[in-house]
Order: sequence, then C-alpha cells, then structure tokens
Amino acid sequence: MKYSELNEIRARGTPDFPMELYRIDSGHSRYIMPFHWHNEFELIRVEEGSLHVIVGEEEHMAGPGDVVLVNCGLIHGGMPKDCRYYCVVFDLSMLYGKSHSGWLQDLRHLTDRHDGGIPCYFPHGESQVPALTAELIAALKRGEKGGGRLAALGAIYSILGLLLREKNPSGGELHARERMAGDSKMKAVLQWIEENYAEPVSLEGLAAVAGMNPHYFCEFFKRYTRRSPIDYLNLYRIDSACRMLKVSGCPVTEAAFACGFNDLSYFVKTFKKYKGVTPRQYRRRFEIEGLRE
Repeated sequence: MKYSELNEIRARGTPDFPMELYRIDSGHSRYIMPFHWHNEFELIRVEEGSLHVIVGEEEHMAGPGDVVLVNCGLIHGGMPKDCRYYCVVFDLSMLYGKSHSGWLQDLRHLTDRHDGGIPCYFPHGESQVPALTAELIAALKRGEKGGGRLAALGAIYSILGLLLREKNPSGGELHARERMAGDSKMKAVLQWIEENYAEPVSLEGLAAVAGMNPHYFCEFFKRYTRRSPIDYLNLYRIDSACRMLKVSGCPVTEAAFACGFNDLSYFVKTFKKYKGVTPRQYRRRFEIEGLRE
C-alpha cells in the first residue's frame, strides 16, 4: 500500500473552481506531511501546536496563526507536533480568464523561479498574509453560501498582490538553474523511494539514482529533508505502516513486511522510536477512537 503520490496530480475542487481546503489533525492519515510537490500554489496555516516545515531548502517552525506558502513545483514536507493546520491548494489557471495581458504577466512573475523567489514564511502579526489566509479559509468553509467563492477569490487576489509586492528577485539566474537541477535529482530520489521502499534499499542505490557518490549524496539529501537518507527511508516506511494499521487494521506483522522490515523486533523498535508507542498500541488507539465515534 503506497503512502501517497509524491508528485500530486489530482483534481482540486471543481473544474470551474479548482481550489481545495484540507483540515489536518492527528487523526488524519497524512498528519505527517511527506516530502512531495505539485503544480499548484499551496497556503498552509497553523491553527494549534507547531509545524516544522521545509520548503525547498528553507526551514521554518510555524506556530498558531503563521502561514507558509509553497510555490508551484517546490519540494516540501512537514513534521507536526500537537498540531492542527489547514492547507489551501489552488491552480493559478483559475485566475487567468480569457485575457493574456496586463495582470496575467504578474501571475507569471510569481511562478518564474528563474526570477528569484517570493517569501514562503509569514509569521502571525508581521504581514497581512496570515489574516488574508484566515479570510480565505473562512470563505472556503462557507462554499457557495453567502458568496463564499467570490470572497475566496477576493482573498486570493489580495494575497497574490502582496506576494508580488514583497517578491525579492535575487538576480542570480545561474543559482536558480542550479537549484532547479538539484530539485530534479531530489524528486527522482523521492519517487524512487516511494516505488521501492518495501524492497531492500541501500545508501549506494539511492546515491546512484541521483548520480552522486554516497558521501556527497548524504549532504545533498540533508539540505532538503534535514535527515540522512536512511533515517528518512525508515520514517517513510513507518508512516506507510501507520497508514496500513489505521486504514485497514491489518496485523502488525503484515504491515512490517509490507513496508520493508524483515525483522519484526526491529520494526517494533523503529516504530516506537518515531511514534513513541508500539505498533499494537498505535492501532489500538484508533480502534478505541473508532468505537467512540
């Protein structure tokens, strides 16, 4: 069972309103945000707790009211702690309309990664973006009632206007091209892990996917994830096992073998390292919650 599609290609909202709101808490199957990417913009707003989020090579600890923006195509992932957060994912094409001049060029400037970058972290109280994102979320919750969709579009336009104003072009086109080449290699490695995590995986094998020697590959991988390749692989396997235990309620042994662990005792030890409880305790917790519901 795959944990998720790393390169998210899915329908958002409806064809005429491609925007989706996700509410994430500890009961969600994707509570821990695996490293992935997509072609849409994403706004992440923390409501409670904290979210350690990495976007590209930037790292932030977002707290209540803070907003993180993920530009199109950027690799990102997050580790929540006692956290509840919202994600708004939307396709900029919904704003294009029939015009191909004027303000449409402004939208393209926001997604042109050769032209520098836009800020990705907006602490509560230090920018208008968090307040506007809260308005956007409230509007999306209303939906078609009370002009919710129009209010959501208004908030999006206001946010994008602020982003364009705060955009800080680096002027370093060569550096941008090098960064994008690195992104391409990292995406290939993440995709390979998703497709092969249930099989034996070695550091040398992962380095070969990126076309690097193992030592340099470890440094390269840590720039994106702040973890060693093997540590990330184990976390990915454990999160995949969690999804199996939570969704299908399968036996612990089945989850262990399906997620690349050939030694049950090592699986239990690794599971407890990352989750703080044993696999059986984890599954039992959700069984009890299900009975309460």
